[in-house]
Amino acid sequence: MKAVGGALNPDSPTIRRREAGITAALPPLNQVSRLIDTYDDGD
Repeated sequence: MKAVGGALNPDSPTIRRREAGITAALPPLNQVSRLIDTYDDGD
């Protein structure tokens, strides 16, 4: 689980959104954790 917010680092939400997109696009491999779900409240 990861949680970020723009209050401490304004770049964190953008970085996390990019990471979620890349993780979701990876093929299923045993060595990589699978993305189960993501929630973005817009902040």
